[in-house]
Amino acid sequence: GSEACTPCSAGKYSVATTDCSTQTGTVGCGSTSSAVCMRCPSGKYSADLGSTSISMCQDCPAGSSALSGSSFWGACTCNPGFSGPDGGPCAKCVAGKYKIAPGNAVCTECVAGKHSASTSATSSDTCLGCVAGKYLATAGNDDESDCNDCPTHSDSSAGSETIAACTCSPGFVEQNGIGACTVCAEGKYNTDTLCATCPANSDSPSGSTTLAACSCNAGYTFGDGQ
Repeated sequence: GSEACTPCSAGKYSVATTDCSTQTGTVGCGSTSSAVCMRCPSGKYSADLGSTSISMCQDCPAGSSALSGSSFWGACTCNPGFSGPDGGPCAKCVAGKYKIAPGNAVCTECVAGKHSASTSATSSDTCLGCVAGKYLATAGNDDESDCNDCPTHSDSSAGSETIAACTCSPGFVEQNGIGACTVCAEGKYNTDTLCATCPANSDSPSGSTTLAACSCNAGYTFGDGQ
């Protein structure tokens, strides 16, 4: 005997009629039935029973998607680059942020030392480091102009996060831990973080970087004088 026709479950639809009913949206009417319940495609959902057309599968909210055969709006999750609750609404990740995976997680800020002007970003690769000679102490920045210049006569590597990464140029030393770099005076030369004094009876120009810059004064020579 034939079986009763049953409506397609939520998340599915059928456009074919069966051998025991002129009703579309049903399936299971005996061994000769040609009706098949098909899944709503990915990015759509249907909460209704007995759907008779793919047009009855509703689109997920903008910026979200769902697996094929989804049966309720909450199956629509925000795409990478978008953030919001399951079922939407989903908002673009703003510049300075990104989101790698689908779901209801919040967008992640670019770390300190980096910035991004991209919206809807899906990777941390969009976060670009500040160029050498600059630093950026805060996270989530959206423009290269957010990077701060190192103090005069100092430099830093690309992607630096704090002013402490700015080190004085050769021939200069930091004064009082305030980030300002001052030149080594005449008669001195730069060694690591100090301005060392030239040997007795020798002198050097300001900004000297090595002991070799110290030359004997008139009437003096290195060694025993012979």
